[in-house]
Amino acid sequence: MYSVVKILLLILVLALGACDNGDDSNKPDVAKNQTATRTLVHGVGSITITGFMTNAQWKGVADNIQTGINARLSSDILAAGEDTVVNYYKGVFARGITYIIEPEPVGYNSHKTTGDGKTAYVALGKIDTAGWTDTMAAIGQNQISQDGTIIGKAGKVQGVAALGA
Repeated sequence: MYSVVKILLLILVLALGACDNGDDSNKPDVAKNQTATRTLVHGVGSITITGFMTNAQWKGVADNIQTGINARLSSDILAAGEDTVVNYYKGVFARGITYIIEPEPVGYNSHKTTGDGKTAYVALGKIDTAGWTDTMAAIGQNQISQDGTIIGKAGKVQGVAALGA
């Protein structure tokens, strides 16, 4: 009887040891869709930041994008006045702006916009630089841009009507 109890206790101990303790430290950090929403200064609205990356890559990304845009807004306010800048960007950010952060950008080095007036792409390795905030003006004017160069407007590229336009 005593050995049966020992065996049952041993089985119980082994079973409990095999249970998931909730510690994810041994699990691989695999890339997945990551999304965050951040509110901007001066009441201009909010943005969505998204990207397909690991948790380690994602850490701090949304805050860096928010900080960059907030700094650009404050700089633009110093240059053009608060009413002008805030009123303009309230209209822009009301569109539902999305910043897509890519660890391995294709077709650009730092940043690009699609011309839809709502979407910007930023290379993960460039989020700590100021240049990507040029996307705000391109988004506001529905421009297609790549690495700070305006390529055209939606439907037109370099002055030539795009296919289907």
